[in-house]
Amino acid sequence: TNPQSGITNVGLGDHIFQWKVSNSCAADSVEVIVTRYEIPTLATAGDDITICGTDYTLTGNTPVYGDGMWNLVSGSANFLDATNPTSTVSNLGVGENILQWTISNACGNNPDLVSITVETTPPIATTGPEQTICGGETILSGNSPQNGVGEWTITSGGGKITDPSDSTSGIIELALGQNTFLWTITNSCSSSSATLTINNTGQCQDEDSLNNELLFYVPNSFTPDNFDELNKVFQPIFTSGYEPQKFTLYIFNRWGEIVFESHNADIGWKGTYGTDERLAQDGVYTWKIIFTDKLKQEEHTVVGHVVLLR
Repeated sequence: TNPQSGITNVGLGDHIFQWKVSNSCAADSVEVIVTRYEIPTLATAGDDITICGTDYTLTGNTPVYGDGMWNLVSGSANFLDATNPTSTVSNLGVGENILQWTISNACGNNPDLVSITVETTPPIATTGPEQTICGGETILSGNSPQNGVGEWTITSGGGKITDPSDSTSGIIELALGQNTFLWTITNSCSSSSATLTINNTGQCQDEDSLNNELLFYVPNSFTPDNFDELNKVFQPIFTSGYEPQKFTLYIFNRWGEIVFESHNADIGWKGTYGTDERLAQDGVYTWKIIFTDKLKQEEHTVVGHVVLLR
């Protein structure tokens, strides 16, 4: 009898209620439809995938409650039927394309993302000319895999490849005589391989080849003044034998605080500190460099001191 009464235990779907007003003279009524929705099904867009081609059949889940819809978040794509969880998608762009499958109703929505990466044919593998060395250590010379994954394998002879996925990996403990290595570049489209032959003649008369030896030096002072362009930046100087991507330089003041940090051997300390590059005081500073040997893939830590003079 309460015109604003609450109702409980409403089932799923549509329910029709009638409100009737009457007295001894007449009666009138009106109907209202109350629809109960369930919380929408949790969306699953499928696993991220890398493909070769521009068409793909999606693997979204079928909603139990709610309606599903595909939409493009980034990249490019055309949906054959955006409401179909397993719709075909075409015209995918090269690179990463992010799509979203959303299941929603009046109670809310549940989205999920899937990444579809389109690859193109990888580059043709190359390994450079045949090598003749002494001493059993050298640097391999494969080309960059770019849009693929590269791997070195030994097909004859012997040796230890320090990083098989690095196109210019170091190799140590090379067997005497002829050794053959295979550089393979692979992605979802195809693969390409090339062979490199390395002849090891034995022990060098003067140790090893300087081309592969770890060579560097660190200055003990620098003068970042405005009078000339000489000796203005402090940095270790590497001639050969280190991994450029695995380098760190720290500069500490006398209280042990880091005043400078670099992860690029070509970027040194100019004698400043802070984001506003305030001038550091003259004096003795401690430096520490951490780097990886190209041949043996061993990490080294070296500490020393440098004098800052203006």
